Amino acid sequence: MILFDALNKKRNNFSHKTGDIMTESPNQFKQTFPTEPPPYPGHIRFQKRKNGLYASHVKNTYKRNRKVYHDYDYLGKVIDQENLLFYHTKKGFFNFSLEKGYIPRPDLSLKIYSSERESLRYGDIWVFDDIITKSGLLSVFKIVTPGDTDTLLTLVAYKLSNPGQPFDNIAHWYDRSFAQIKYPNAIVSSSDISKYLHKLGQDLNHQDFTVHYLNIMSQYNQFNGLKEFPVLIDSSVLPTKIDIPLTAVSNHNGLINNKVRLIYVFDQKSGLPIFFNAIPRFIIDNSTLKHTINTLQANEIDIKFIIMDAGYSSEQNLIFLNKLHIPYITRMNANKTIFRDIVLNHGSDIDKAQYAVEYNGRFLHCKKIPYVIKDYQYYAYLIKDIDQLS
Repeated sequence: MILFDALNKKRNNFSHKTGDIMTESPNQFKQTFPTEPPPYPGHIRFQKRKNGLYASHVKNTYKRNRKVYHDYDYLGKVIDQENLLFYHTKKGFFNFSLEKGYIPRPDLSLKIYSSERESLRYGDIWVFDDIITKSGLLSVFKIVTPGDTDTLLTLVAYKLSNPGQPFDNIAHWYDRSFAQIKYPNAIVSSSDISKYLHKLGQDLNHQDFTVHYLNIMSQYNQFNGLKEFPVLIDSSVLPTKIDIPLTAVSNHNGLINNKVRLIYVFDQKSGLPIFFNAIPRFIIDNSTLKHTINTLQANEIDIKFIIMDAGYSSEQNLIFLNKLHIPYITRMNANKTIFRDIVLNHGSDIDKAQYAVEYNGRFLHCKKIPYVIKDYQYYAYLIKDIDQLS
């Protein structure tokens, strides 16, 4: 007997081999058939859906991080469960059993099933493919992942179309998406995806991607008539439970957990990312600016000016940018001696009318203050927001 619990959206699966009832989340379907000779290990699993009964050959079941995973082949729609007759949209009719294996049935006519149609999701893949092709990213992916580009594009398209969904369901999505036609050589089995992601995350691949991507960005910049990039530099802390060298324990607002710091650089004009780098959480922002700037310059990315957050406004970084003759603007860190000195010595008269200015429909008091740090001339802008105070 096969049960379906629509309320909890869980499928109860009947094992042909053991007769056990199993309740689990939907698994991925891999459109391949066994090539090795029978008999086969595992069991045949049946699943009831809205439009009929379907089956898969579960070859192996294993646990990882307290989760149960299956390695299996998708058999298709069940035509005759007793005689183990199945229909696959690409393979037609066939019999399959663990003892005899896969037996094609070309003697069965498709005409009696002429009302059956295969519909594929199209719009999301069309938009995704059009964007990466016109932006030049497709050429970068082909260079960095030769032979595996279909897999990379499928993984990215799946995550964009299904935000927050795990890769466990990608084969089910791929089977009903235009991606299977656009990217026919994609790997969508759970175990193979893990191996592919491990391979993709190697430092050499990261470096290759950075070089070719920055080349595309330079061409885009020149196309828009710009010789230099106005850039935004910031960092964000990402919580994670993955045990990798980049993970470090952090205490933020009393919450202690593992985190990774992500540094990113954006082109201010287009909003496109130019560079990113992941580092351990305990490395502070002001120690990463030199590496970021040097990496951009090494890849021939010329900087027109920089807008950066307070975490980068150390005395060493300001002097470093001055030596490179790179204009910048940064919010000053309130913990710095410079900040306290400016507020103490120049903040008493900021309420005077001569410092009142209008900015985007708001009224502020803004005072320009010359400041010298180790023989370099700077200008600090002390701002008092009237609307915020009121």
